[in-house]
Amino acid sequence: PQTLITYTHKATTLLKYLGFTIHEGKSLFAPSQRVAFLGFVLDSNTMTASMKSDKAVTVKTAIGQLLRKERPQISEVASVVGLMVSCFPGVKYAPLFYRALENDKTDALKKTGWNNDEHMQISDLTKKDLSWWLENVDHDPCPIIPKEPSKDGEVSLIILSTTYNGRWSPQESAYHINYLEIKAVLFDLKSLCSKFKHCSIKVLSDNQTAVAYLRNMDGTHSRDCNQITRETILWCEDRGMSLTITRLSGKLNVEADKISREESTQKQYKTSVSAWLEYCKKQGISVTAPSLPQLLDFLTIQSHKLGYSALGTIRSALSSFITID
Repeated sequence: PQTLITYTHKATTLLKYLGFTIHEGKSLFAPSQRVAFLGFVLDSNTMTASMKSDKAVTVKTAIGQLLRKERPQISEVASVVGLMVSCFPGVKYAPLFYRALENDKTDALKKTGWNNDEHMQISDLTKKDLSWWLENVDHDPCPIIPKEPSKDGEVSLIILSTTYNGRWSPQESAYHINYLEIKAVLFDLKSLCSKFKHCSIKVLSDNQTAVAYLRNMDGTHSRDCNQITRETILWCEDRGMSLTITRLSGKLNVEADKISREESTQKQYKTSVSAWLEYCKKQGISVTAPSLPQLLDFLTIQSHKLGYSALGTIRSALSSFITID
């Protein structure tokens, strides 16, 4: 420690000599493994960041007052949202439990012409999330870096070589591809990792939106993606799993792409081809060499009945045997 103090003194002396101003009131010159900084307690021994008690009390008080109001002002809600966001570095899973309030606020602003002085209704989901904040804002410090394996047998990382595949149901296919990409991650975890607990799981995905939602624990664009992201994160949380999501370039995602095109591709294309054959029969046109307007007319008809993913399947199926006239 004395060596550190000596070098710290030399560093500050040099900086002052060079014309820099040292804010001594905001600086810590004595070595310490635990320091309070900007409302958080940083602990280099446990490698965690937690809330200072006074900051936690401020947040809990504001949330409690908001819950007691039947129709709070939008500006009050915005203030609480700001407090919640400021807690992210020190509250584990905080981003997952603030988005509902943020969405309620945005919906209210749209309805009131972006008038912050108007009053709004808080949804039941938001009330549950706010209750979570009251219980957890001063518990479960947020890890700064993943922990190393412990001597008592805790698993740090699991590497899986098992593979599996399947097809979306007609109901699932109606959802946007980004939703399905996130749900695929959840299915992966349930199928391959359901027996594991208290471990770190690394997921590779070639979908940038799925990576962003899972990494940030929700987003603001899609409520469906919010819902499936929440389900995925909570599934991991219930098992003490730490989920790391990384984007894998599509051209490098060779193994998963190969599996997705295997044995059930013919079954998947069967419905699409049948619909095309029926259309060609009614219109009296060539099955393998239609004109571009005829093909676009068919795809337009299908787009009114099917989701983005299912429409993509039709395009893939037809491209395997059609030549545009």
